[in-house]
Amino acid sequence: MFTDNIAAFFRTTGHGVEATYTHGGAATTLNGIMDRDYYGVDPVGRAGVTSSQPRFTCATADLPSGAAAGDTITVAGSSYTVRVVEPDGTGVTMLILEAI
Repeated sequence: MFTDNIAAFFRTTGHGVEATYTHGGAATTLNGIMDRDYYGVDPVGRAGVTSSQPRFTCATADLPSGAAAGDTITVAGSSYTVRVVEPDGTGVTMLILEAI
């Protein structure tokens, strides 16, 4: 697991942004990286249709114990429902989000 100064990667003075994560009614402030990766959604391939998938990546240790799908997170004034929690085994977790 990667633990050497992982917090530095998510600092708000660099790549990170501050977010409020709510689990079980309790809110926690944490830093992470918000992105909205674009991908093609046309299964037939005829129309150039794309969409985006909001994601928040953070240090696993910063998430509250029991973080799970259905929790909420607010980033830069926008609120999202957590749909998938994907820890990668290195101390970093990606949250797949859906706008509320």
